[in-house]
Amino acid sequence: MTTSRSDLVVPLAEHFHSVQGEGAFTGLPMHFVRLPGCSVGKEQAEHCFEPSGLVVLPTGKAAKVCTAYDGAEFFCDTDYGKHESATIEFLLQDTWEPVICLTGGEPLMHERQAWFKQLVQQWMGEVHVETSGTILPTLNYDWLTVAPKQGWLTDTIGLADQVKFLVTPQTQLKRLIEIAKHAKDGCLFYLSPVFDPNELVRENLEACFKLQRSMPHWRLGCQWHKFLGLR
Repeated sequence: MTTSRSDLVVPLAEHFHSVQGEGAFTGLPMHFVRLPGCSVGKEQAEHCFEPSGLVVLPTGKAAKVCTAYDGAEFFCDTDYGKHESATIEFLLQDTWEPVICLTGGEPLMHERQAWFKQLVQQWMGEVHVETSGTILPTLNYDWLTVAPKQGWLTDTIGLADQVKFLVTPQTQLKRLIEIAKHAKDGCLFYLSPVFDPNELVRENLEACFKLQRSMPHWRLGCQWHKFLGLR
């Protein structure tokens, strides 16, 4: 029996309906599909492999320290472990919003999987992707958001529609400019204060305002869904 494209099974950390809380589409309802696993700053030897071939990193406390573009470490509050699965047919039928947002972890680590390609190709609305910039996309997306992490690629930055920089008082403008120079014309830039983990840290917010004095066309990118108590 040949498996139809809609019957392909998608491994999930979770999926949920909410509004976009960051960037150019803030306030727009989306179906968020969080894919499991994250490869940022990890060597292949550290990966855990399931029988399906899916790469899933441990999600224990010690494993959830992420490294930003400038080498700064911060606690990752995202649970990207594999907790469920669903068919493409179910995910598409469950989507009433104009956008499916593929997020993670690092969603592009799954891009070569058949189910990933079919999900992107079968959805008739827009597909947005949120990535660390450490993997070069091979498919076309309607909107690519890059929040650069350790190992970011210049070519991935060049494809981004918007770039979100995580900011603390230690953030150096020259490091941001080093990344921004690789972006395409029209790319939007956001300065996002690091939260702790769901509370706004005032000193990080002030650091964003300080950077805006040098880059006045860059925008403040707070995680508004956290203020509203949404996912």
